[in-house]
Amino acid sequence: MAGVGGATLSDWATGRTCDYCQEVCDGGDLLVVSCLFDGCPNEGDRDDNSVYHEDCVDKYAKSLGLNPK
Repeated sequence: MAGVGGATLSDWATGRTCDYCQEVCDGGDLLVVSCLFDGCPNEGDRDDNSVYHEDCVDKYAKSLGLNPK
């Protein structure tokens, strides 16, 4: 698995705050998202990744009328 700063993505994401529900990510099924947009306002920040619980992504998609599974 690819990593961030020598840690696995799972290790890196554990303990961070989910950008959707604002609760601490305690491991499990997590998603890490990075913006690839050239004009991203977070570009160049030390931490420009967003962490989400997989369940939160599912809830968000359903709120948009999408069926992710």
